[in-house]
Amino acid sequence: MKKYVICDFDSTIVSIETLDELAKFVMHKSEYKADLTQKIEEITEMGMQGKISFSQSLYMRLDLMHLHKDDIEEFKDRVKNAITVSVDKNKKFIEKNRDNMYVVSGGFRELITPAAVSIGFKKENIFANDFVYDGKGYVTGFDENNFLATTLGKANQVKQLQLEGCVIMVGDGWTDYEVKQEGVADCFVAFAEHVERKIVVQHADCVAYDFDEVINFYKKV
Repeated sequence: MKKYVICDFDSTIVSIETLDELAKFVMHKSEYKADLTQKIEEITEMGMQGKISFSQSLYMRLDLMHLHKDDIEEFKDRVKNAITVSVDKNKKFIEKNRDNMYVVSGGFRELITPAAVSIGFKKENIFANDFVYDGKGYVTGFDENNFLATTLGKANQVKQLQLEGCVIMVGDGWTDYEVKQEGVADCFVAFAEHVERKIVVQHADCVAYDFDEVINFYKKV
């Protein structure tokens, strides 16, 4: 039987929450920086715990930011520098199994793809949200027709892949667990190297404190 690994990105493939860190990056000149970044982090955490829908979380966070395409381009390298140590250490595993490994994230493609490709993921196996820009390059929102911008987006995106075999979902948040809850994944591995959310880990088939433990689980199922 084929095995597939579906990885979340933020706080899994990388050690950061990319939108939160991008907010800090673009707000460094604002006198209200501390208040705004705290609000954004609080909104992110509410979404991770399932207290608000992902689409609500996304709208609320982007509404607090004034993003330009240049900010995003400049921030990309910071994302690549934040790749989780245990994931980077296992690049050979990712490269060897790249046909059956996916990134499915509620984050944004422009930030995620360069980092994920650099450690062996295939570009066509990366699924994420897309920013929408105005004529001057400012972010006005996101593509609302993307599965990942909606409630149960990850589950619906994985379902769309029509994978035949054992599907293992790996991530730190509630939306990652939803993939199994909706019957689209066979197993859920709660990735807790960076953050351990009680409400998430209590539903996991395995709690992994580094990517080596993800690989060990993969080999056993």
